[in-house]
Amino acid sequence: MLIGNKLILPLFGSELSHAKLYDLCEGITLFTLPKDYEEQLRSKPELIARYENSLKYMKCGLSIEPGLLIHDKTLTWPNLFEFSVFIAMLIRLTTEVPVDIPYWFDVENDEIKGCGNTLISTFRRGNRYSYPLDDGKQADGLLALQNGIASIAQKHLQESSKNVLIRAVEFAAIGIQNRHIPSRLVNNTIFLESLFCHSNNELSFQIAASVSWYLRSASNAEDRDELFKKVKELYNYRSKIVHGADISSNNKKLVENLSFSEDLISNILKNILNKNHIEAFSMSQNKRQEELRKLSLGVGNSLLS
Repeated sequence: MLIGNKLILPLFGSELSHAKLYDLCEGITLFTLPKDYEEQLRSKPELIARYENSLKYMKCGLSIEPGLLIHDKTLTWPNLFEFSVFIAMLIRLTTEVPVDIPYWFDVENDEIKGCGNTLISTFRRGNRYSYPLDDGKQADGLLALQNGIASIAQKHLQESSKNVLIRAVEFAAIGIQNRHIPSRLVNNTIFLESLFCHSNNELSFQIAASVSWYLRSASNAEDRDELFKKVKELYNYRSKIVHGADISSNNKKLVENLSFSEDLISNILKNILNKNHIEAFSMSQNKRQEELRKLSLGVGNSLLS
């Protein structure tokens, strides 16, 4: 059980450049870590053996205060930990800042009560350095999180086992915890299937059509067609991977499609959060499938609002 009132996950590789603190919603906060956290880790050399040279990248923390998020029961440690990791991965996927979360801290107000290793590693496309969460295109992701994270947090706490949006994020999160490029790419296509599949027929066509309408409904036909073709190409590589084709000569294209798929997931999540489509993706299966069928045809529905 949590001793204090907050679980803190340092988000290695991220920082806040314009403010010391951002309240994403009640109970979920991003803040600049004081020096105490690094000192606590350095007092426990058994914890930092693999990360000693990376402590300089530990600048930003994610604070989860369960008492402000859920009022009618106490979360068990496994459930709180799972939820906190989910929120950290959602931040990474939405902002595209390649955060890593090797440690957790048990905190009572500002007093550190304990700490440990999460045993969770994530992988990035580029070199290691700290990215601002609140500047450049990452700031668009942070704003989207502020717009909709309260709703998606409650979905995770109340119905994670049956909510397709939660499941989609979890598949993409598993992908970024894997160094293997083909596996990461496949997990990203599962994210797309979880959200945009409405039947078992012509899977790549319906998902490419739905995604292009969802993200480019206000654009011209040429822009939608371009995105459609890119999603179809992504699925072509997904099919090669899962059906055992020789992909040894396609590494450059695999990396390009992996980068495209990660950008795509970020844009989809920002759209869902900014347009308050969390409820639309949380509808019952039959209602959701009908909405997605209309979306794939560009017909007016709740996802084109």
